[in-house]
Amino acid sequence: MSAPAGYTFDAVDTSAGALPTGVAVDASGKLVATMPSQDLNVTIKLKRNEVRYKFDTQGGNVIPDMVEAVNPTGTSGLLLPTPVRAGYVFGGWHKYRDANNNNIYDTGDTDLGGFAAFPNPTTAGVTRLYATWTPGSTPYAVTITHKNANPSLPVTFKIDTQNYTITQPVTADPLIPTPGIPGYVYDSATRLPASQGTLNATTGHYDLPSMPAMGISVNYRYKVDVNATFNYTVRHQDASGNPLAAGITAAPKRAEQQINAAPKNITGYTFDHFVITAGDTPNPSAYILGLSTPGFTVTSNPTTDGMFIGYMPNQDVIITYVYNADAGSNLIKRYYDRVENTLLASEIEQLAPSAAISASIPALGTTTGDKLYGYTWVSGSSAVDMNPAGLVTVNTSNGNVTGNMPTLPPSSPTRVDWKLDHDASKWKNVNFAVSTVYNNGTLVSPASHEILVSDTSAAGDAAAYTFNKLKHLTTYRIQHLIVIISLTDGLRMMLVQYL
Repeated sequence: MSAPAGYTFDAVDTSAGALPTGVAVDASGKLVATMPSQDLNVTIKLKRNEVRYKFDTQGGNVIPDMVEAVNPTGTSGLLLPTPVRAGYVFGGWHKYRDANNNNIYDTGDTDLGGFAAFPNPTTAGVTRLYATWTPGSTPYAVTITHKNANPSLPVTFKIDTQNYTITQPVTADPLIPTPGIPGYVYDSATRLPASQGTLNATTGHYDLPSMPAMGISVNYRYKVDVNATFNYTVRHQDASGNPLAAGITAAPKRAEQQINAAPKNITGYTFDHFVITAGDTPNPSAYILGLSTPGFTVTSNPTTDGMFIGYMPNQDVIITYVYNADAGSNLIKRYYDRVENTLLASEIEQLAPSAAISASIPALGTTTGDKLYGYTWVSGSSAVDMNPAGLVTVNTSNGNVTGNMPTLPPSSPTRVDWKLDHDASKWKNVNFAVSTVYNNGTLVSPASHEILVSDTSAAGDAAAYTFNKLKHLTTYRIQHLIVIISLTDGLRMMLVQYL
């Protein structure tokens, strides 16, 4: 029997296994035999009278079978195809024996060596080829993102993009426990594509044994640590940094907790501006957020109404409100006769709150100093009173005082009172003698008195005691007063006639 057109003998099969004695099939598929003594089924297998090539690209693009007719004397007209596989460099074709007939080079198949060109198509049959590859140098990105878990206040702590070539292993972990994100703890993790690698949802560890020819993303989320707090402070002070009113001192706040602040009504001061003196600037390398991080400041009017509303970052925050004094404060300076406790002179000096106080007893030749003619500071005797207590420090050798004005006005006026002593060079003791006998009894000479005398200066002449002043030094009415000791020797005795 001849093979149908286009086919040729391939193999013989028999239900009895090997052909019995006397039965044979030649190379053309012709059966030559004598009738055996038993039933015999013989199957002659035919194959197309062609040369066929099947390709397993091992993950590359699909290449269809290539076929050409058998030509015992001709040459092949086929060209070997070049497959393409992302991330790999084609290394050539290999011929193989397909043990399980699945047209894939896999376990159990036999590599028959390299295949560089199509041979002459002299013999019909099927040749199976598989592609070989080597990893290429093209990089593929693995993007690891670290964000918070709050969709209402989204924050990106870090985006880390690393490039890997094909087959390189990839691992990733959340930022815990080292270095960690202050004020936050690990919450969850996802990966894309979900088919690539394994992800431990509990720990966040990601493992990809071999990098594919595609990008990979791993996304970590962090939630606020309820056990971690940061200090929130609001201060109210003048331009020199002096505190004016109670604010908020180191109030514990969790990250992302809402915070707010506003200026105060402070007597004698007007709000000028506020500054964020701590907590405004983020530090990305340490995963520290700041009030300047997008979304963390909601309202900020530093120079208008002073309102501030925002969310606590994962660092301490200090907001400082600054106020200007409405006007200078009055420092009242008064000068007393310490012995008589009588007021000699006073003056007012206008100083700004917290301004330095530096004052001394006015000298002769000044308006106030001339009023103090005959008075001086005596160390160990003279004194200074003040309000409020501790306002100034007194130099006990000369009465000079130094200090600072109160930041806030006290409940009673701010003042310094000098209690001065008599200048011995300007005061003289006077003794009185009676020049007549009173009809109804004996007059007793009055006690001696100190009187203020002139040093011939204008201030001395204006301040020295006059006759009218002397008349009031005794309980008697003086009609005549006769000086019997010269002024150069001091007024030691006077002759007095009383009525």
